[in-house]
Amino acid sequence: MKETLIKTVIYPEEVLKGPVLDFFHEDVCRQWILKRIHGGKAQCPRCHGAIEGKSEASFWADRMVKCRRCGKMFDAKTGTFIVGMHFSYSQLVLLSLLLAIGWNNRRIAALVGCSGPTVGLWRRKFEAFKKLRREP
Repeated sequence: MKETLIKTVIYPEEVLKGPVLDFFHEDVCRQWILKRIHGGKAQCPRCHGAIEGKSEASFWADRMVKCRRCGKMFDAKTGTFIVGMHFSYSQLVLLSLLLAIGWNNRRIAALVGCSGPTVGLWRRKFEAFKKLRREP
């Protein structure tokens, strides 16, 4: 009984050898990130006009929309800290999680699928924003 139980346990280290990004559903990660960034409000980054109807659904799906008020074309990343991001949303969630638990850049890069310097860039980016948040 004891040997069978030991063989069937999935240890935390083994999870990291599995399809880790598959555990992070892209749509769920995208919605979580975008709702946090935008406070749950879809609005134009230029005039702050509300985005409604079909345009709002496109906004939350991170597709281009056009503001009816000022005519600006944009997506949900425009004007945010993730503009120009070359990660999927699930990769960004995983990268953030691994940074939070203290992994080094090389280990994170191997699991996320990017380079160590890219992880270092994101680490510095998050640290800079933390400092800004603390300053009066």
